[in-house]
Amino acid sequence: MPETKPEGPATKTPTPKTDKPRTRAKAAPAPKAGTVLEREYKGKSYRLTVTSENGAIAFRLGKKKYSSLTEAAKEVTGYASISGPAFWGKANA
Repeated sequence: MPETKPEGPATKTPTPKTDKPRTRAKAAPAPKAGTVLEREYKGKSYRLTVTSENGAIAFRLGKKKYSSLTEAAKEVTGYASISGPAFWGKANA
């Protein structure tokens, strides 16, 4: 019985290689203490205040304190995976 060959390209097109290492975009700097970030989500307004406690940046949302924008965004949305800087509008600030 004669051997059959598959139609079309037999191999994937190789991905071009570069000498450049992959790099991630640099994170936006943390907002300064005293900054107030406001966001409306599902019809409710949220006000996040940036504070400095013992030299460390913290975020206050109502009476609760958070250590990151992402932690505060997770609390507001209920999503386990969300970008805090993008949610609060500081992704490319």
